[in-house]
Amino acid sequence: DNIAEKIWNYFVDKGFTDGQIAGIIGNGLAESGLTPTRSSNGSYWGLFQWGPRRPQLWQKMEEAGLGQYTSSEYWGAGAEEMIPEADLDAILTVELDFLMGPDDISWIDAIKETNDPETAAEIFLVTFERAVGGDDPIKLYPPYMGLLYQGTTARRNFAKQVYDEYSGKG
Repeated sequence: DNIAEKIWNYFVDKGFTDGQIAGIIGNGLAESGLTPTRSSNGSYWGLFQWGPRRPQLWQKMEEAGLGQYTSSEYWGAGAEEMIPEADLDAILTVELDFLMGPDDISWIDAIKETNDPETAAEIFLVTFERAVGGDDPIKLYPPYMGLLYQGTTARRNFAKQVYDEYSGKG
């Protein structure tokens, strides 16, 4: 039971296809290496490097009795190894439930347009992550083709790798 498998199974249970899930996880790999407490400069935090929405997510963590894991002690790579498995599972659930919450779900309808993992990675990037300001063009999602985002190619590649490893096994 690794983090990628847990995330995979969460989205299988929510009715997403293998390609869609791989696109989501590909973004998580690019953003945090799937470290649920990873921080970037203290401004971004979690699987998907929550920025402006981070205070609301941290409130959910507090409500779940997991607030201690938002401290800088747990922000680095490998920090998940310091967290008891039950708490790590709870952190993942809080973050994934927050992702599926009503405040920012426009990405769901968009990602449902494809079953291709690389296209799903681009859709999640532009509709949820919104990691603009990069130098890597969108190539597969027509409304945004040619626009530059951060790590577009890496996200597509991660999504393809995840798809190849987990597709059909959820």
